[in-house]
Amino acid sequence: MIKTNKSIFFIMALFLFGCAFYGHSQRSKSALSLSGGYVPDGYAVKLGYNHYHNRTDFVKIALIGAIGNQSLSTGLEIPFNDFIVDGGYFASLVKSPTSGISLAVGGGLSLGYENVNNGESVLDDGSILLSESGFIYGLFVGSDFDFFISEKISLIIPVDFHYHFNSDLGNSLFVAGLGVRYYFN
Repeated sequence: MIKTNKSIFFIMALFLFGCAFYGHSQRSKSALSLSGGYVPDGYAVKLGYNHYHNRTDFVKIALIGAIGNQSLSTGLEIPFNDFIVDGGYFASLVKSPTSGISLAVGGGLSLGYENVNNGESVLDDGSILLSESGFIYGLFVGSDFDFFISEKISLIIPVDFHYHFNSDLGNSLFVAGLGVRYYFN
């Protein structure tokens, strides 16, 4: 069952990336980014592709893998793994060619798979877990702060807030990180 769900997730990710690359033309600019970061009680890795329609607006597709723990009021922690595909539209609020900085904000759809307690229904202390692993869907809003090192490379600080309507652990997920972006074409 989990292998089938991972296969479906992988096919969705390939489809979204394929759509982004298909829409690419020679008069536009694209960028790839890789960042590592923070989720509450864990960490995340994010791979992104940006397709720029003009100098300020872009479509963003990102793959996010997050590993963390959901803390409960009783002191228990439930481990989780999230595998998420985000697709959205971003617009630059600040873009200064002279100072080499850019700030873009946007949002869009978020789809993924949430693995709760490695698929086990019993926690380490013997408690029965009612939350189940499964597909999640929702919305995200985010910002990307770029510090340009050269015309083709920038350091980035991506910050995203996800709201998944059907997550069994908690509907919101905060992801912040630090990474690098490479512009081509």
